[in-house]
Amino acid sequence: MKRNQFTRLLVLISILSWMLPEAAFSQFYQVVPNLNLQANGGFAPQGNNRTSRCVFLITPGEMTSSGMPVNQVLNQIKVNQSVATNPGASGTVNIYLENTTNTTYLKGTSWSTAITGMTQVATNLPLTLPTTTGYYGMNFNTTNFTYTGSGIYVAIEWSNPTNPVTTATQHLVNNSIAGIGARNQLTTFTPSNTLTSTSFRPTAQLGFVPAFDVAVTGVYTLGKLPIEYGAPTTIQANIQNPGTNTMTNVNVSLSISGTNTFSDNQVIASIAPGANVVVNFAPYSPANLSTGDVVTVTATAAGDLISTNNTATWSQDVTP
Repeated sequence: MKRNQFTRLLVLISILSWMLPEAAFSQFYQVVPNLNLQANGGFAPQGNNRTSRCVFLITPGEMTSSGMPVNQVLNQIKVNQSVATNPGASGTVNIYLENTTNTTYLKGTSWSTAITGMTQVATNLPLTLPTTTGYYGMNFNTTNFTYTGSGIYVAIEWSNPTNPVTTATQHLVNNSIAGIGARNQLTTFTPSNTLTSTSFRPTAQLGFVPAFDVAVTGVYTLGKLPIEYGAPTTIQANIQNPGTNTMTNVNVSLSISGTNTFSDNQVIASIAPGANVVVNFAPYSPANLSTGDVVTVTATAAGDLISTNNTATWSQDVTP
C-alpha cells in the first residue's frame, strides 16, 4: 500500500514539475519606470490619432538602475497600453535611438532636428494596436542598436494615413522628470515638424534576444523524498538555449546542501538556438532524514551573456 501511494505521488509531482514556466527568449529591462499613471497625449501610438511624434530621454541613471548590460545589442522596445479598443487601429511606426551622456533633454522641439544623429532602427514597421491592455512590443526591422552605456534618446513616429481610427487609447506614462521630452499628435494626417515640450514619457522596456545564452528552466525531483522507497532517485534539469547561436560544451552542475550533501556534473555537447535538453544526473541516495535540503542546478558555457538565468533551486525534504 505504501509503495502504491509513493508511485501515485511520484507521477503527480512529475506532471507538475514539467509545468514549470520556461525562460522567455527575449530579455527585457524596465528603462522608464512604471508609475501607473495613464495619458493619451501622443506619447505612444494611439488609435484615435492619424499621426504622432515623440522624442524622450532615458537618463543614464535610469539605464543603470534597469540593469541593462553595456555593449548589448538591442532589437525591441515595449510600451504599456492601459486603455485598448477592439478592433485596434493599424498603422506603421518609425523608431530612432541614440546613445547619449545627457542627463537632461537637449533635443529641442523640432522633429527633424531631434532625430538628426539618431539611428533609425525601425522603418515603416507595421503595427496593429492590441485589443488588450498591457505591454506590447515593436521589433526593430531596419537595424539593431548597440547600447554603449549611459543614457538613450528614443524617438517614435506613428502614422495611420488611411486605415480606420478608433476611440482614444491610453498608455501608462512617467512624468517624474520635468521637460524630459517633446511630442505632438494630430487627428488628421498632416505630420508636423513642431513638437511641444513635455514631462511625460511612455512607460517603456528595451530588450533583446541574446546572442549567446544558456538557462536552467526547470528542476525535476520530489519535494518530499521517501528514503525507504524513493532512493536512489535521478534528479533532472531542463537546460534551454534562449539565444540566437548554438551553445557548446554546456557545463551543468548539481549540488545538494543541508543535512544531506551530493554533487554531480554533466556536460551537454551542443544546444541549438531555442532548443531544450533534459539532463539526467547520477543517482542520488540520501543518508539521513531531513527538512529543507537545497537542490541547486547551475548551467554555464563560454560566451554566456546572461548570468541571471543560470541557476535554479528546489527545496527537498527526506521523509521516512
